[in-house]
Amino acid sequence: MRAILNVRKYVGFNTDLWNELAAKGRFMCGAFYQRLNAGSILPWSDLCYHNPARPCAVIILWLLCHERLATRRRLLRFGFMQSDTCSFCTNAETASHLFFDCLELKKIWSAILGWIQIQHTPGKWEEELPWALSICKGEGWKAKLVKLALTETVYGVWHHRNRISFGHASNMNHIIDDILEKIVYRGRYKKMLKPHIATRMLG
Repeated sequence: MRAILNVRKYVGFNTDLWNELAAKGRFMCGAFYQRLNAGSILPWSDLCYHNPARPCAVIILWLLCHERLATRRRLLRFGFMQSDTCSFCTNAETASHLFFDCLELKKIWSAILGWIQIQHTPGKWEEELPWALSICKGEGWKAKLVKLALTETVYGVWHHRNRISFGHASNMNHIIDDILEKIVYRGRYKKMLKPHIATRMLG
């Protein structure tokens, strides 16, 4: 309730729209919401919109872009962990390190990028985000395929990390096979991607 009352000040900044809607006798929440969010679209939002990956994978990518994933570094800051050491090496487990900089997990990225025939070596998140935005730009099949592969790989790495962190067995080769399976499964139902998925399966 306190949070709701705190947003009353924003009405004062948009009295013109408020009065216009009041005059019509019909308040439209959507119109007011669009006004409040004008100009707040983040550049990485295109990675999540119209993404052919599974919804659960898109959510993990969304959390990664928001820097809200429960990494060991973040949990340590909140007092839930005694150490922020990565489960796969001796570095601190930040989102950037875990997904793009850990040498052990780069093997997953290399396998997936090789399968979709993209020549790229993952770097830090600050470098990967502009690269992802540039290659996923547009409505072509290549942009769609890379967006799908990127999202499912992020989810696969996060799933692999969680299993290791909680003491469960997790084989990297199985993780790679599972990611490829999800890419094929999601891609074959997209008319634009189906022939290119078939080509890579035959290759």
